[in-house]
Amino acid sequence: YVVAPGITKIGNNAFKGCDSLSDFSLSTDITAVGVNAFKGSTKVSAVAANSSVAKAIAASGAENIVLDISSACDISETTLEVGEITSFELQGKDKEYSGLSVKSNAQTTVINGVKFVDCTNIPMEVDSENITLNRVTANTQGLALVMSADTTNVKLNQNVILKSTLGNTVLCKN
Repeated sequence: YVVAPGITKIGNNAFKGCDSLSDFSLSTDITAVGVNAFKGSTKVSAVAANSSVAKAIAASGAENIVLDISSACDISETTLEVGEITSFELQGKDKEYSGLSVKSNAQTTVINGVKFVDCTNIPMEVDSENITLNRVTANTQGLALVMSADTTNVKLNQNVILKSTLGNTVLCKN
């Protein structure tokens, strides 16, 4: 963990290129993360204290990201954008998230225990070769999942429920 009394912020480019450090873990004590804070780092695991930390970690540039949003009280109406990295895992601890959406360009995207509710945007837009959904629910007005990679391996584990009030729920490229 990045833990030090009084440390609540990680600045821009703080650990950029620190590939010798294999795993950063951040607790909810961290309330702000700068641009490219972990660019090129091997792995970042974070429990986001708020939506700005969640967005910053998702876009941090680390090659592998595990992001727990269950402690972020202001995550509603948030879009998490993930760049071209190796893997992204979103953990929701089986809570409901109103208006949350995820746009992932990671090679592998895993979404665990997230209930997307009251979605006016597409909750999951994924351009990944591998997608795993574990205990995911999406209630939307339109599409619940868009898969835009040329080929995608999809794993659905435990209860996965995707519903749309307008008909089609999933859209894939081919």
